[in-house]
Amino acid sequence: MLCSINEFKKAINKALILLEDDVLKSKNLSLEDVCHAVAGIKHYLEFLNTSIKDNQINDYEALIRFFSSNKTRDKTLSHFMGYLGQILDVIQLLKPNTARAKNATKYFEKNLTRTGHAFLKKEINSETRKILDKEIIESAALYIMLEISNLALGNSLNPISSLRNSMGDRLPEEYFSELLAGWFVEEIFIDKLKEKGFEIELSGIDSSRKILFKRPRNMGDADILIINGRLRLKIELQRVGNASKPNRIDNNPNTNYYKTYLKEHKIRDRNAKTILWIGDKPLRIRQSNSFLYDKICVINNHDISINSADSEVFFRKENIFIHHNYVKRKSFLSWDEFKIKSIEEVISVLNS
Repeated sequence: MLCSINEFKKAINKALILLEDDVLKSKNLSLEDVCHAVAGIKHYLEFLNTSIKDNQINDYEALIRFFSSNKTRDKTLSHFMGYLGQILDVIQLLKPNTARAKNATKYFEKNLTRTGHAFLKKEINSETRKILDKEIIESAALYIMLEISNLALGNSLNPISSLRNSMGDRLPEEYFSELLAGWFVEEIFIDKLKEKGFEIELSGIDSSRKILFKRPRNMGDADILIINGRLRLKIELQRVGNASKPNRIDNNPNTNYYKTYLKEHKIRDRNAKTILWIGDKPLRIRQSNSFLYDKICVINNHDISINSADSEVFFRKENIFIHHNYVKRKSFLSWDEFKIKSIEEVISVLNS
């Protein structure tokens, strides 16, 4: 049994809601660019809804038989007839508590495990976790629908083609979970700051906690503004699960630097601070570098040199390089150490 007619209709109605203008805008999609694809998939979903209701179809075999024998003269519908399997995949994503939906959210936990942040799962607010899971599922469903429509209709203009290129061979929920794992870590950090008495404002492109299908050219301000009285600190928090020690920099061996990936826009505001939160025993940091495990590294952006390897901290080609001496001198905190600090001690750490 696929599901009851009512359950099927509810899932299709959820899919139709995801195709509404306000949802598409929240994904930073131009309505003009996607109007053809959206109109096509909407037409197909509405036809599917009506056909299931009128023909009392309530199992998978009956559904296949109906659409195999259906010879529509509607040119738009005829393009979609070969994509029933993908449409059913969307339905399974949007129905509550299906194995498909549960598997989609498992990538989220896999990403946390990879970077060594899985230990934070017990600290997340249950409501926040529900919101993040919902965003993964709905974004994956919307992406699949737009992809189906662009393929079915042969659209020469595909506004999500760059997103597909970024995904490679990954599933959409697998790709989106990487971004949401970063938000998850941010939310843990923010909740702890609020507990200590700080006011927090979210800014930047991720403040709405909505996955964008098209990244804006201007990536905006630092993600988090920390406020306490007259204190106003802008920070970028980066979840880190991969760091290595290059053998050579500018033909200089034995550099004693550690490098990790960082997008350039995160250090653009020279008055802000970058916090690298390295996970506990991440899969891609060697045991020989275990002193980096579970460290919250606060770096002043104005201390970061661009390209020049003459500084203890420098940035080059989307990598930040940090000298061993800088790490030792800063005495970076573990998460457990950070949690027990008073608000005054946290201010001191952030201002160090």
